Amino acid sequence: MIIATRNKGKTREFEAIIQKVFPGITVQNLGDLTDVPEVVEDGDTFEHNARKKALEVSLFTGKTTLSDDSGLEILALDGAPGVYSARWAERAPGDTRPQDELNNLKLVEEVRKLAPDRRRAQYVAVLCLCVADDDSGREILARIGPKAGEMEVMDGRHIIEFRAEFRGRLQPEARGDGGFGYDPYFVLDDGRTMAELSLEEKNRISHRAQALEKLYRWSIS
Repeated sequence: MIIATRNKGKTREFEAIIQKVFPGITVQNLGDLTDVPEVVEDGDTFEHNARKKALEVSLFTGKTTLSDDSGLEILALDGAPGVYSARWAERAPGDTRPQDELNNLKLVEEVRKLAPDRRRAQYVAVLCLCVADDDSGREILARIGPKAGEMEVMDGRHIIEFRAEFRGRLQPEARGDGGFGYDPYFVLDDGRTMAELSLEEKNRISHRAQALEKLYRWSIS
Protein backbone atom coordinates (compact mmCIF):
# COMPACT_ATOMS: atom_id res chain seq x y z
CA MET A 1 0.00 0.00 0.00
CA ILE A 2 1.22 3.49 -0.81
CA ILE A 3 0.78 6.37 1.60
CA ALA A 4 0.33 9.35 -0.70
CA THR A 5 2.67 11.77 1.02
CA ARG A 6 6.34 12.72 1.16
CA ASN A 7 5.82 14.36 4.56
CA LYS A 8 8.00 12.49 7.05
CA GLY A 9 5.87 13.52 10.02
CA LYS A 10 2.69 12.18 8.46
CA THR A 11 4.49 9.04 7.37
CA ARG A 12 5.63 8.31 10.93
CA GLU A 13 2.06 8.68 12.19
CA PHE A 14 0.64 6.44 9.47
CA GLU A 15 3.30 3.77 9.78
CA ALA A 16 2.76 3.49 13.52
CA ILE A 17 -0.96 2.76 13.25
CA ILE A 18 -1.63 1.32 9.78
CA GLN A 19 -0.82 -2.21 10.94
CA LYS A 20 -3.80 -2.09 13.30
CA VAL A 21 -6.11 -1.48 10.36
CA PHE A 22 -4.49 -3.82 7.83
CA PRO A 23 -1.84 -5.90 9.64
CA GLY A 24 0.80 -7.48 7.45
CA ILE A 25 0.39 -5.12 4.50
CA THR A 26 3.65 -3.51 3.37
CA VAL A 27 3.63 0.29 3.34
CA GLN A 28 5.57 2.73 1.15
CA ASN A 29 5.34 6.48 0.81
CA LEU A 30 5.98 8.66 -2.23
CA GLY A 31 9.56 9.25 -1.11
CA ASP A 32 10.23 5.55 -1.68
CA LEU A 33 9.13 5.78 -5.31
CA THR A 34 10.49 7.55 -8.37
CA ASP A 35 8.80 9.61 -11.05
CA VAL A 36 5.43 9.91 -9.29
CA PRO A 37 4.21 13.38 -10.30
CA GLU A 38 3.09 15.91 -7.74
CA VAL A 39 -0.68 16.05 -7.34
CA VAL A 40 -2.05 19.58 -7.59
CA GLU A 41 -4.24 20.05 -4.52
CA ASP A 42 -6.64 22.56 -6.01
CA GLY A 43 -9.83 21.55 -4.21
CA ASP A 44 -11.67 23.76 -1.76
CA THR A 45 -12.45 20.88 0.62
CA PHE A 46 -10.32 18.28 2.37
CA GLU A 47 -12.49 15.58 0.79
CA HIS A 48 -11.76 16.74 -2.75
CA ASN A 49 -8.01 16.87 -2.21
CA ALA A 50 -7.80 13.53 -0.42
CA ARG A 51 -9.70 11.76 -3.18
CA LYS A 52 -7.72 13.41 -5.94
CA LYS A 53 -4.41 12.41 -4.37
CA ALA A 54 -5.43 8.81 -3.75
CA LEU A 55 -6.91 8.28 -7.21
CA GLU A 56 -4.12 9.95 -9.18
CA VAL A 57 -1.35 8.14 -7.30
CA SER A 58 -3.16 4.81 -7.59
CA LEU A 59 -3.76 5.24 -11.31
CA PHE A 60 -0.12 6.19 -11.91
CA THR A 61 1.40 3.38 -9.84
CA GLY A 62 -1.25 0.69 -10.21
CA LYS A 63 -1.18 0.22 -6.44
CA THR A 64 -3.65 0.55 -3.59
CA THR A 65 -3.23 4.00 -2.08
CA LEU A 66 -4.20 5.66 1.17
CA SER A 67 -4.17 9.45 1.14
CA ASP A 68 -5.14 12.14 3.54
CA ASP A 69 -5.78 15.81 3.35
CA SER A 70 -5.62 17.52 6.67
CA GLY A 71 -5.21 20.91 8.19
CA LEU A 72 -5.99 23.41 10.88
CA GLU A 73 -9.24 25.34 11.12
CA ILE A 74 -9.40 28.42 13.35
CA LEU A 75 -13.05 28.97 14.16
CA ALA A 76 -12.79 32.76 14.59
CA LEU A 77 -11.15 33.01 11.16
CA ASP A 78 -13.99 31.20 9.38
CA GLY A 79 -12.00 28.00 9.25
CA ALA A 80 -8.74 29.43 7.90
CA PRO A 81 -6.19 28.24 7.00
CA GLY A 82 -8.15 25.06 6.20
CA VAL A 83 -7.07 23.40 2.96
CA TYR A 84 -4.28 25.98 2.69
CA SER A 85 -2.69 24.96 6.01
CA ALA A 86 0.51 23.63 4.43
CA ARG A 87 1.08 26.81 2.43
CA TRP A 88 -0.68 29.47 4.52
CA ALA A 89 2.19 31.96 4.69
CA GLU A 90 3.44 33.62 1.55
CA ARG A 91 7.15 33.28 0.88
CA ALA A 92 9.03 36.47 0.08
CA PRO A 93 11.56 36.34 -2.77
CA GLY A 94 14.84 34.95 -1.51
CA ASP A 95 13.39 33.65 1.77
CA THR A 96 14.79 30.14 2.27
CA ARG A 97 13.25 29.37 5.65
CA PRO A 98 11.20 26.16 5.90
CA GLN A 99 7.51 26.56 5.06
CA ASP A 100 6.51 25.24 8.50
CA GLU A 101 8.48 28.05 10.13
CA LEU A 102 6.80 30.68 7.95
CA ASN A 103 3.37 29.19 8.62
CA ASN A 104 3.95 29.21 12.37
CA LEU A 105 5.05 32.84 12.31
CA LYS A 106 1.79 33.71 10.56
CA LEU A 107 -0.15 31.61 13.06
CA VAL A 108 1.40 33.48 15.99
CA GLU A 109 0.57 36.80 14.33
CA GLU A 110 -3.07 35.82 13.80
CA VAL A 111 -3.55 34.25 17.24
CA ARG A 112 -2.23 37.34 19.01
CA LYS A 113 -5.01 39.34 17.36
CA LEU A 114 -7.65 37.10 18.97
CA ALA A 115 -8.89 37.29 22.53
CA PRO A 116 -8.09 34.10 24.49
CA ASP A 117 -11.73 32.99 24.39
CA ARG A 118 -11.73 33.19 20.56
CA ARG A 119 -8.76 30.92 19.97
CA ARG A 120 -10.71 27.69 19.51
CA ALA A 121 -9.46 25.56 16.66
CA GLN A 122 -9.61 22.05 15.28
CA TYR A 123 -7.42 19.77 13.29
CA VAL A 124 -9.32 18.05 10.46
CA ALA A 125 -8.30 14.91 8.60
CA VAL A 126 -10.00 13.21 5.67
CA LEU A 127 -8.66 9.83 4.61
CA CYS A 128 -9.31 8.33 1.21
CA LEU A 129 -8.67 4.64 0.61
CA CYS A 130 -8.36 3.81 -3.09
CA VAL A 131 -8.21 0.04 -3.59
CA ALA A 132 -6.56 -1.19 -6.78
CA ASP A 133 -6.37 -4.68 -8.24
CA ASP A 134 -2.98 -5.44 -6.68
CA ASP A 135 -1.89 -7.79 -3.89
CA SER A 136 -2.75 -5.31 -1.13
CA GLY A 137 -6.04 -4.41 -2.74
CA ARG A 138 -7.15 -7.99 -3.18
CA GLU A 139 -6.22 -8.76 0.43
CA ILE A 140 -8.17 -5.74 1.68
CA LEU A 141 -11.27 -6.62 -0.35
CA ALA A 142 -11.09 -10.21 0.89
CA ARG A 143 -10.91 -9.01 4.49
CA ILE A 144 -13.82 -6.59 4.28
CA GLY A 145 -16.05 -8.94 2.29
CA PRO A 146 -19.55 -7.50 1.70
CA LYS A 147 -18.41 -4.08 2.98
CA ALA A 148 -16.85 -3.56 -0.45
CA GLY A 149 -20.37 -2.96 -1.71
CA GLU A 150 -20.47 0.27 0.30
CA MET A 151 -17.49 1.68 -1.60
CA GLU A 152 -17.76 3.89 -4.65
CA VAL A 153 -16.23 2.43 -7.82
CA MET A 154 -14.30 4.83 -10.03
CA ASP A 155 -11.74 4.07 -12.75
CA GLY A 156 -11.62 0.44 -11.65
CA ARG A 157 -10.90 1.37 -8.03
CA HIS A 158 -12.97 0.95 -4.88
CA ILE A 159 -12.96 4.25 -2.96
CA ILE A 160 -14.14 5.31 0.48
CA GLU A 161 -13.46 8.34 2.69
CA PHE A 162 -13.45 8.99 6.43
CA ARG A 163 -13.39 12.36 8.21
CA ALA A 164 -12.43 13.22 11.78
CA GLU A 165 -11.81 16.36 13.83
CA PHE A 166 -9.69 16.97 16.91
CA ARG A 167 -10.64 20.10 18.87
CA GLY A 168 -8.49 22.33 21.04
CA ARG A 169 -7.30 25.91 21.28
CA LEU A 170 -4.30 27.88 20.12
CA GLN A 171 -1.65 29.82 21.99
CA PRO A 172 1.01 32.18 20.60
CA GLU A 173 3.88 30.48 22.46
CA ALA A 174 5.43 27.25 21.21
CA ARG A 175 5.86 24.33 23.61
CA GLY A 176 7.15 20.82 22.99
CA ASP A 177 9.65 19.13 20.73
CA GLY A 178 7.45 16.46 19.14
CA GLY A 179 4.97 16.51 16.30
CA PHE A 180 5.29 18.83 13.33
CA GLY A 181 3.55 21.77 11.71
CA TYR A 182 1.32 23.70 14.08
CA ASP A 183 1.55 21.14 16.90
CA PRO A 184 3.62 23.31 19.33
CA TYR A 185 0.81 25.90 19.34
CA PHE A 186 -2.21 23.58 19.51
CA VAL A 187 -3.35 23.09 23.12
CA LEU A 188 -5.40 20.14 24.36
CA ASP A 189 -8.03 20.38 27.08
CA ASP A 190 -5.47 19.11 29.63
CA GLY A 191 -3.13 22.03 28.90
CA ARG A 192 -0.49 20.16 26.93
CA THR A 193 0.31 20.97 23.33
CA MET A 194 0.23 18.35 20.61
CA ALA A 195 4.02 18.68 20.45
CA GLU A 196 4.29 17.58 24.09
CA LEU A 197 2.64 14.22 23.43
CA SER A 198 4.58 11.06 22.76
CA LEU A 199 4.13 9.64 19.28
CA GLU A 200 2.28 6.72 20.84
CA GLU A 201 -0.21 8.99 22.58
CA LYS A 202 -0.66 11.24 19.57
CA ASN A 203 -1.36 8.17 17.46
CA ARG A 204 -4.21 7.27 19.79
CA ILE A 205 -6.02 10.61 19.79
CA SER A 206 -5.04 12.71 16.76
CA HIS A 207 -7.37 13.61 13.91
CA ARG A 208 -5.56 11.17 11.62
CA ALA A 209 -5.72 8.45 14.27
CA GLN A 210 -9.47 9.02 14.68
CA ALA A 211 -10.03 8.87 10.92
CA LEU A 212 -8.02 5.65 10.72
CA GLU A 213 -10.00 4.29 13.65
CA LYS A 214 -13.19 5.01 11.69
CA LEU A 215 -11.72 3.09 8.76
CA TYR A 216 -10.83 0.22 11.09
CA ARG A 217 -14.26 0.12 12.75
CA TRP A 218 -15.95 0.22 9.36
CA SER A 219 -13.79 -2.62 8.06
CA ILE A 220 -14.69 -4.96 10.94
CA SER A 221 -18.33 -3.99 11.46
